Amino acid sequence: MQRIFRRAKEARSPRGQLNAGDVAELKARLSKCKPKVEEATYADLRYTKFYIDGFPGEKHAVFVPDCVSLTEPILRQVCEALGMEVPSLLLCGMSSPCHTKRLLTPQLRSCSGCEPHLAAVKQCLPAEAACDTDKRLSVAMSRALEMSLASAVGHMSRAAARTNVWTLSTPQVTNLEMFLQQCIEAGDTDVFRMAIAHMQDRAYMESRLAKSLMKRLFDHSQEMSQEGTSYVQPISVSGDLWDPAINKSHPEFADHGFEYWSFDTFDQNRVKGHPVTQWPWPHANLFLLFYREEIVTGTMRPEVDWQYQTMERLDQEAIPFMPNVLAPVGYVCFGTPHSERTTMKKRLFEGIEAGSPVILFDNTPNLAKQLSLAISALRLVYERYSVIACKPFLNDGAGSHLGETPVIAEILQAISPSKVLQHVKEMFDGSGMDDSEKLTLSDILGLLDIMKRQPQTFKETVCVLDPLTSSHDGSISQLMSVFTSGHIGLQGSNTAGVHHSLVLKAWGLHARLVRIEVSWRRLLMATEVLTPFFLLMSAAIAIFMVLFDTLLDSSNEMVSWQAGWLPNNNGYSVADVRTVLRHSLVAFPLAAAVLMMIQSSFCIAKKWSSVHMAASAVVTEIYQFLAVVGPYKDGAPFHQLYFQQRLEMLATCPSTFGVLEEDLLDGAEDEFMHDLSLLQRHVEKSIYGITGQWQPIRRLVSLCGFFCPSTSTWAWTSLRSEADPNDLTLPVTMETYMETRVIPLKIHYARMARRLSLVRVLLFLLLLLLLGGSILLLVLELPGWIPVTVSLASLVGNFMQKAAPPAVLAALNVASLTLRTCHLRWQDMDTRESRSQAKKEFCVRATEKVAIIVARSLSGSSLSPLQDVAEQPLEDVAEQQNNNDNWSNDQSSSVVRMNLGEVAGRPICVPLSPQDASGRSTPLLASVMRKVATGPWGPAEGTTPANPASRNKSLAFRWPIREVGMGA
Repeated sequence: MQRIFRRAKEARSPRGQLNAGDVAELKARLSKCKPKVEEATYADLRYTKFYIDGFPGEKHAVFVPDCVSLTEPILRQVCEALGMEVPSLLLCGMSSPCHTKRLLTPQLRSCSGCEPHLAAVKQCLPAEAACDTDKRLSVAMSRALEMSLASAVGHMSRAAARTNVWTLSTPQVTNLEMFLQQCIEAGDTDVFRMAIAHMQDRAYMESRLAKSLMKRLFDHSQEMSQEGTSYVQPISVSGDLWDPAINKSHPEFADHGFEYWSFDTFDQNRVKGHPVTQWPWPHANLFLLFYREEIVTGTMRPEVDWQYQTMERLDQEAIPFMPNVLAPVGYVCFGTPHSERTTMKKRLFEGIEAGSPVILFDNTPNLAKQLSLAISALRLVYERYSVIACKPFLNDGAGSHLGETPVIAEILQAISPSKVLQHVKEMFDGSGMDDSEKLTLSDILGLLDIMKRQPQTFKETVCVLDPLTSSHDGSISQLMSVFTSGHIGLQGSNTAGVHHSLVLKAWGLHARLVRIEVSWRRLLMATEVLTPFFLLMSAAIAIFMVLFDTLLDSSNEMVSWQAGWLPNNNGYSVADVRTVLRHSLVAFPLAAAVLMMIQSSFCIAKKWSSVHMAASAVVTEIYQFLAVVGPYKDGAPFHQLYFQQRLEMLATCPSTFGVLEEDLLDGAEDEFMHDLSLLQRHVEKSIYGITGQWQPIRRLVSLCGFFCPSTSTWAWTSLRSEADPNDLTLPVTMETYMETRVIPLKIHYARMARRLSLVRVLLFLLLLLLLGGSILLLVLELPGWIPVTVSLASLVGNFMQKAAPPAVLAALNVASLTLRTCHLRWQDMDTRESRSQAKKEFCVRATEKVAIIVARSLSGSSLSPLQDVAEQPLEDVAEQQNNNDNWSNDQSSSVVRMNLGEVAGRPICVPLSPQDASGRSTPLLASVMRKVATGPWGPAEGTTPANPASRNKSLAFRWPIREVGMGA
């Protein structure tokens, strides 16, 4: 459209107006260039299978009208029809069509990174050649660099094949396709390759051979179907277009074939007629070919308009396809000897900011070399001894202020951008580069800013690969780590600050809820402990008075108190003792009654339960948001708004039970804004029950020479310094979720189960001892004291049911088994599976479900409004934002909604105790079996096997929960 309006300006008359003919022509072109785009259906696609003479492998072509857009479901169906998995990543080249033999420049040859390579090449040359002119040495170095780059691309293709990564080729081929072509000819790669193009591209339609190939492929195509693709017989097409003996349209190609060409860009006239511009890259496995239709009268369906041509040659804007609909896009960057102005630098920085994988090949010309040097210098902050490694780039005097164990943010703040830029200039001579292409101080500041905002994403997605020094195993391992990173595309530069602030606000809300929960728990604990204590004391005093009166009546003496029961300093009389006992006999029951009335009237148990469930639900919401699963896996533009609204709902939900708080979310992000270590300690203490050792004891033990282990259960604590806390606001991958959530939760639940089991055993032994004491009192002919021991036994039995009920132990055992199973299966996964979004989603959902189940069993809230509230569709968030809907208006109706299928057979019960464990007597096994026995490791949600017995057998095999729960 911009090109048409530009041509319109050029076609203006001297008076600046267009005549009627020009307007009509422009309107016609505009209507042809930009047809109305609709979503494609499976019936719109056509398919054929073919071979190209001289090129290995069977190829697939899918023809798509350019008036429709391919959606994710359609692309998934295409992959299933071809028997391929949907790719996890698409790799796209970012360079120029410069021939691979012409990548060595004088500046690159003189840089320090190529000096060892130059010496090795000199040693390999014959003596007479070494003494010859510098030209032969330059040719030998160029050939050696080309071979090293081809080998590195081969390593990359093997890593891509292992991680289900495809390559994506556009009409304008790059150095990536050239090096892949060398690997294919050498039989050194099996990566799947996809090419996209417009079938009626002007460059293709101007070639007779290319146009005839396109027509033959389309004429042999048929309507695409799920079953028909396997029965299509492949056709063989001629490879004359790529045969220099037949295709004489380009002089250089006729003389050298693909061994050499002199053009550097597709804008040069020398490129016209070369086969790389006359057809999509022929080594691709799958071709997505878009075409323009025309409606012919008398036909049932539109036909191909073979008279149509795109406005430009190799027109990428004419292709209505967004690659990120199929999979995230990564970039492979090679340096170019000529100037790319600011185009390549802009695309590279946009990709780095968006969290896209970026692979920079070091020791390639100009921008790639400069950027590799700068990123390699900045990546020193990730080293174990980062202060020492980054010392040449720190500001003057910054090293003394950093301390012994600074965090990454402090080191990045202390790095001097000017020193990094000076290092780049010293290591590489940029005299052959255009000024607009060179790295500037603002570019270094931009890289530092990206690293400050998303350090883990930058570490995992930006890779610098040196083809001259990298080894086979090291390159493949490094590249697989990049391809399978869980941070790909998770965090953009425009939302990083909002994301950080939202998560901090959520953790601040959790901290405030925990403080409220602790206060209500202490109050409930006091009422529940003091109430039976006062009743027990009342019963003991009553029995003591009866026995005392009986003793006095038998002796018939009214003397001063001399029995030694009370001190005789003031000479208490029997009447005084009786008065005190009578008053106590009235006071203790009254105090117990008052406590019972307080507990009942103020609903202390319900309030504590609601706040406890709200805090647990906030943690679940945080981890689902960080892992991008559940309600946050779709609708990325609004997931932050949805998360904020969920927090508001969770903050106001406890008020249903009378917990009055003015505004829990107001200023919640300030709780941990300035010290992430406080957030880490809060999470360890409140969620995983990890309490730090008393500092004087730790120092004493350290002075004595003993090792003082950390109480943290996080897996990498021993590899990090205590002064470098984890940033719990960053998006989590499968690995980080396992280490920061699953493993600590598994250890916490195991410890809690052991502790509760021990409490239950001790209380049971005490109960037996008290009952045995009652029998002993009967034998000793002291029946008057039997009610006291029986009352104590009843109190202990009641406390045992409250402090360690069987349902809580069953829930803990089920949760421990589920988490242990997730952890073991994660350990058995290969790298590709462990980075799968489906596996991560299932693991997160299963973990958070069992965490909510344990929280509900501890609080005794069978029908918690926080668990059963219906989730708001994410698509309605934008509409609610525009209409300024008030959540509190429908809160009273939404918080009482529940899924009756999940809670069927579970009676309502009230919380019993705020101890470390309390709950209801209803078993949780049936509910847990329904909740966690789903997903990619169990039966899929929404599906039921035909045979119920086979379903039960499958569940018992995958999740043996029933046996463990019954054993508990």
